[in-house]
Amino acid sequence: MANNEEYDDTNKGAIWKSKFTDNPKSPQYTGHLNVDGEDYKLSAWKSKSDNPKAPVLNIQVQKVSYFQCLIYCIHD
Repeated sequence: MANNEEYDDTNKGAIWKSKFTDNPKSPQYTGHLNVDGEDYKLSAWKSKSDNPKAPVLNIQVQKVSYFQCLIYCIHD
């Protein structure tokens, strides 16, 4: 991709290990997701269940405003 082309993040997302783990209720992973041009904040926690059918991660999705996305989507 040339330097003058902008990256299209439509229908893409990413998640990283959280920097803020002081509170045990805080998400272990945070990130962002774009679906059809709408931005969302992702929060995820590792499953604590020993059940092999349990999900690996429990995920919460929150729709964010343009201003919030500038904070969450760039600084995660």
